[in-house]
Amino acid sequence: MAWTEWLRKVEAIFAKGLSRPALIILVLLLLAFIVATRAPGALTLWLGAAVLLACGVALWWQWRRPRLTASATGGPQNGPAEQDDIVNVIQRFAQVGYWKMDPETGELELSAFLQDMLGVADRTSPMTWPRLIEMTHPSDRALLQGAFDRISSGGKIEHVEFRITGRDAVDRLLRVSGMRTAASNRPGHFTFLGVLQDITQLRAELELQDHYRHAVELSPQIPWTEDNEGNSVDLDTGFLTLTGMSGEEARNGGWLKAVHPDDVQHADDVWRHCLASGAPYDVEYRLRVADGTYRWFRSRATARRDDAGRIVRWYGTVEDIHDRRAVDAALRESESFVRSMLESSTNCLEVLDLEGRLQFMNGTGRSLMEIDDLSRFLHQDWGLLWPEASKQEMLRAIAAAKTGKTT
Repeated sequence: MAWTEWLRKVEAIFAKGLSRPALIILVLLLLAFIVATRAPGALTLWLGAAVLLACGVALWWQWRRPRLTASATGGPQNGPAEQDDIVNVIQRFAQVGYWKMDPETGELELSAFLQDMLGVADRTSPMTWPRLIEMTHPSDRALLQGAFDRISSGGKIEHVEFRITGRDAVDRLLRVSGMRTAASNRPGHFTFLGVLQDITQLRAELELQDHYRHAVELSPQIPWTEDNEGNSVDLDTGFLTLTGMSGEEARNGGWLKAVHPDDVQHADDVWRHCLASGAPYDVEYRLRVADGTYRWFRSRATARRDDAGRIVRWYGTVEDIHDRRAVDAALRESESFVRSMLESSTNCLEVLDLEGRLQFMNGTGRSLMEIDDLSRFLHQDWGLLWPEASKQEMLRAIAAAKTGKTT
């Protein structure tokens, strides 16, 4: 037998059952034994040297093997404990753990993360299928049981969401995925394998996003977002539907093409000023809609800044105010008509508010009372402006008017 084969056998014997510290101690003991005996025979010295060499090679191979493995794979190899730690960290970040169930006994084997997530305090007591069903929300128990019945009969992968209350009394929404597979240690038998994920926070975030999306879609205001240089970041589809423009046409200032020619310069100048100064944007302009007509809109935006005060985003809305402007114009026209009727009357007419303060007096009244500057009397108590002889009578008339009576 070649000496290299002897070395491999010696290395295997020592490496299989002894740790590195034990190997080091053994080498030192052998070396001390050889020196202490001082055997005069050349054979004894050679045998001692051979054993010492074999131990040295075994020790070198123990040290060298992890480095060679790491070099071959491009990185260090983690031990079982380190691998378990990595798996646990990944499970906690993903909020997911693995499980295994014996369908014959109903006993569930859970990862450490799942035991924590389910609030299982006594880990010495095995988790069972009936115990899990008991923790499940009553309305979801049939759903969960049905999924596992299908796994048991067909072996297909099932995905089910259900609510559960852990031993810590915390309600959670979970998603379980499982499948049937052949038991490796029992021919002809099956086992269930799968993962369980806590989707409580994920579902809450999705519902919040869905709430925001519906709120935006139902709002008459159309949102838009631009960066600190005025480049489009997000343009709602509502604006594209409204104007009939494509996304490429409307982006990066292209929306100005839909603004009325008489309003475009003002709208753009105000926007450029706001980009430079950071002041809030608020402007009204006419916008050409998809049918080719123009309607009045109000566009507003404010800047979001970072910790250093630099603008990072502009968030704005576009609101249809055409009908409101039409109502305001009609109201102004009506007020102008009423005022002209009052001014043209030959009677002395005054308009008071509910507190008896003067709001209006026509020309006839100003002439009769010899008032040149009406502004000095506006919003003043009308009764106090009368002479003492008539003041009390005027105050009684005002009091009666407040109750709906006439005098």
